Amino acid sequence: MINVGGRKVLPSTVESVLREASGVGDVRVYGKASSLVGQLVAADIVLARGSDEAQVRADVHRVAWGKLADHEIPRLLRIVEAIPQTGALKVARSESA
Repeated sequence: MINVGGRKVLPSTVESVLREASGVGDVRVYGKASSLVGQLVAADIVLARGSDEAQVRADVHRVAWGKLADHEIPRLLRIVEAIPQTGALKVARSESA
């Protein structure tokens, strides 16, 4: 659970929405510490093969703003090669992963 200014955000809900964007191969949503609101929503995205990064970023932005509440929209977006996993092969949710 991510706490954004007292509002709760389920990472899995945001991930489901972001997966609707074209060119998203995989995604991980997690909380990043913020001195102003407690945490910010952050997302790591693995591009689908052959996808253009600029187009994927634009589509992720469009989908997020169209389907998520303001406090659920990722404020930080990174393109990564792979999504980190825990020893139990689950998505690592900590920001340091």
